[in-house]
Order: sequence, then C-alpha cells, then structure tokens
Amino acid sequence: MKKKYANLLILLLLLAGCSNEYHEKEGFANSRLQSDFPVPANAKEKRESAKKDKSVYQKYELIGIGKETTDDGEIHPTAYFKKIAEEGWTEEKKYEGKGYIFEKDEEQIYLELHTDFFELTKLDN
Repeated sequence: MKKKYANLLILLLLLAGCSNEYHEKEGFANSRLQSDFPVPANAKEKRESAKKDKSVYQKYELIGIGKETTDDGEIHPTAYFKKIAEEGWTEEKKYEGKGYIFEKDEEQIYLELHTDFFELTKLDN
C-alpha cells in the first residue's frame, strides 16, 4: 500500500514539473521561427502555417502568458520583454495593447499575446 502512495506522489511531482504555465523562473529558449528570438522555455508549439500575406507564424500555448498587464491594460509580461531586449530586439510598435513589433538587424517579428497563448510572425521587409 505504501508503494502505491509513493508511486502516486512521484507521478504528481512529475506532472507538476511539466506544467506549461508562464513563470519567468522556467527560463527561455530560442524560437524555431527566428533562432535568436526568445520564447519562454515551457511554451508548447501548437502549429506553424502561412498567413495570407505569406508571412510565416508560430503559435505557442502557455497558460497565463497574458495575465501581467500595465496600468493601461496592455499585456506586458515583464521578464519576457526584458529577455527579448537582452537578445538585442527593440520594440518598434505596439497594437491594441496585445501586439508588438520587435526589430533587430533589419528583421522584424510581430508578437501577439493572449491570456493563454501567443503567436510570433516573421514579417517580410
């Protein structure tokens, strides 16, 4: 009986460690869309496709990525934006409080944030 409870406890600990909820302590990884643009390490890729303007985008699922907001109501996960800046990307424009264009070395990435997912779009220059 004790072994059964020990196995259940181990399973619960493993499941808790595999969460895809946004936490800055999880760290960051490079996106597949743009190798030097960071994404939270525990974000799950959902799909890659082409939009009608032929720009390629990548959707990621990450619970709570859009919970942190500014006083103006803009979605703004501070640690994530800090990491983007550390990688040399500068914020060029923002749209409706949830979309942002970042630029680096003549490359542009559009980041659109929602409560539990985000999308990266590589823009054509």
